Amino acid sequence: MMEIMITHIEIVFIALLLAMASAFVSMKYIEKRDRTYMGPWYIILPQVGDEKGMYTRTWYTLTALFGLKKDEQIYFVAETDHSGKPLISGNDYQIKGGGFECRWWNITVYGQDGYLLGNPENRYSFSNFDILKRNDIHYTIHLSSDKKDGNWLFSGKKGEKFSIMLRINHPTKDMVANPGGIVLPLIIKENGNA
Repeated sequence: MMEIMITHIEIVFIALLLAMASAFVSMKYIEKRDRTYMGPWYIILPQVGDEKGMYTRTWYTLTALFGLKKDEQIYFVAETDHSGKPLISGNDYQIKGGGFECRWWNITVYGQDGYLLGNPENRYSFSNFDILKRNDIHYTIHLSSDKKDGNWLFSGKKGEKFSIMLRINHPTKDMVANPGGIVLPLIIKENGNA
């Protein structure tokens, strides 16, 4: 009787391990699987309904990145420049773009761990309310490990990967229906040897 009980416990333990391994592997690749690319940018739609499946819903719940509904915010992320090379601190980049038809937009730089990059300026992002623009429409943001004049964001310690997130809050109905039609900023590498 004791042997049967131990065998049942072993089977349950193995089943739990397999279930946890399956969940881990599935959730690890969920976010990359759902990407739609537009140049270096990929879109992440914040609304996750029942049709997405339990692993996808769990991944979004655990990462807690998306608090607003799909029609309230659109997220774009870039991990490469426009030539397709990874964003690496120690290189200098420019983000060049124009405004968006929305209530508010924001561009933020994140470290490879997904967190904000600590920097002496305590500047982590620019929005349509605080960015310096040319001709009231176009802007350039400098990304560098070294401070630059104008719109500058710290890109991290030299040699580390980083990413850029663009949030568009309260976009137009057309933007929500066709996010692929949004003209996204260019990400251009200026120089560097990282």
